[in-house]
Amino acid sequence: MKGIRIELEQTIASYCKPGSLQLKETYPLAPYSTIIGMIHNGCGFKEYVDMDVSVQGSFSSLCNDLFKRYEYSPNIKYEEPKPDKRRRHQGFFVNDGIKYGVVIGIGYVELLTDVTLLIHVVPKDQDMIDTLYHGIYYPKEFLSLGRSEDLVRINKVEVVDIFEETLKRKTVLKNNAYIPLKYNVVNNIGTVYRLNKKYVITPKKTRYWEEQVEALYAPKDMELTIGTKVYKDNKGDLVFLA
Repeated sequence: MKGIRIELEQTIASYCKPGSLQLKETYPLAPYSTIIGMIHNGCGFKEYVDMDVSVQGSFSSLCNDLFKRYEYSPNIKYEEPKPDKRRRHQGFFVNDGIKYGVVIGIGYVELLTDVTLLIHVVPKDQDMIDTLYHGIYYPKEFLSLGRSEDLVRINKVEVVDIFEETLKRKTVLKNNAYIPLKYNVVNNIGTVYRLNKKYVITPKKTRYWEEQVEALYAPKDMELTIGTKVYKDNKGDLVFLA
């Protein structure tokens, strides 16, 4: 089968974990849904295009930064400021002519620095290969991965052949990688994440995650044992499609 091989780097990036609030924690590598979103933006897709993704990479360090945080509830109405009292709300939004209060404060976000990623993308419809290639090479807008300000530098994009192989000798990972548990890696040393992948739009115009993938975050230099079934591209790099 054919796939798109992407080599990219980012100066800083944050791949926020759902549910992290006071401190927005980041995944160590971009999750599948984030990569698929970047591809959709680059290609200008208006509807979901099904594809499998493999991601490997590394980063130099982890640090924290401040960001402006907005808290609000559709059940709490806006209170006008009074000169003799401390302000409860610093802002408001209007819905059906009613003002609802917004509290503006600060929060903390985790940032990865000097990120490098090796990504493989395989569309379910192989006829989409050229569309994906041109969408990444000539994107409709500046590509970002993570937050909108986390711009990427694409170092290389190419079409590669990807084939299945059973390892006949011990193989060492060149990079940190997400390995879906379906690969039955024996030396499963590391953290297992449940990563979002495919979404559907509900009648209320909200996203519902239809597919999640349990994947091991495997560290660089981890050994894969003989007999493990994996994918490789025609450059000899391992591919862990999810």
